[in-house]
Amino acid sequence: MESLNENDVIWNEKLIKKVTEVWNEEAVQNAWRNGKESILVQMDYLMENFQKYLSPDYTPTNDDILRARQRSTGENSYSFEDESNVWNLVDLGGQLSERPKWESVLNKPIHAVIFFIAIDEFDIPNPESKTVSQSPTKLSLAISILSEILNGSFVTDRKLSRIVFLNKSDIFQEKIKDHKRFAEFKKNLEYSGNQTFDNCSKHIEDKIQACITSDDLPTHTHVVCALNTETMTKVTQDIKMTIITSSLKDMGIL
Repeated sequence: MESLNENDVIWNEKLIKKVTEVWNEEAVQNAWRNGKESILVQMDYLMENFQKYLSPDYTPTNDDILRARQRSTGENSYSFEDESNVWNLVDLGGQLSERPKWESVLNKPIHAVIFFIAIDEFDIPNPESKTVSQSPTKLSLAISILSEILNGSFVTDRKLSRIVFLNKSDIFQEKIKDHKRFAEFKKNLEYSGNQTFDNCSKHIEDKIQACITSDDLPTHTHVVCALNTETMTKVTQDIKMTIITSSLKDMGIL
């Protein structure tokens, strides 16, 4: 089998044609659709737009940028002003090696903790698990970590806003239409309801709410597709109001 160094590849019409032919093979399509552990969730979008990326005058569109992936490592801070309010966001990596760094950030003056959980990962094995009983899927691992953080004293004692994005709803909706994957969903999440997106996503929300022990501190959950800018704009506005209201209460204004 011939191997290529990606840095030495010269893309031309001949190579593009070969790559496209391989992608269109039925076996490749089946492998990609059924693969549980593939991180190339946007592979179909990439291949649909393959040729335009290779154009010398290619300029990324908003959709291209939204689908770009970059793994978070360390502590990445971003600041912006919106309607006379200055917002400071800190993005932290979720990998096992990154989690020890979370405590130093959580001990800083902050007003909210925002979690992103990929709900489509209900059937993807947890690579950190050494035994079946230790969070067997990536979704169960995410819920376990979420529970540990949101029930921690640095969140409950300071009454921080708790916001959870249940992301990748578009992929989740497609996966539960498949009877085999729906069966795994029922098994992994102890679900006995109907095979509908609304009922299944609501079950995940209920699972998350059930693992939170502080009843006097609400946890706001939002089922979203982060690629849907219209929905995310509305949800973001709701979150801003939640954080502002919480801050005003802390200052005794409300």
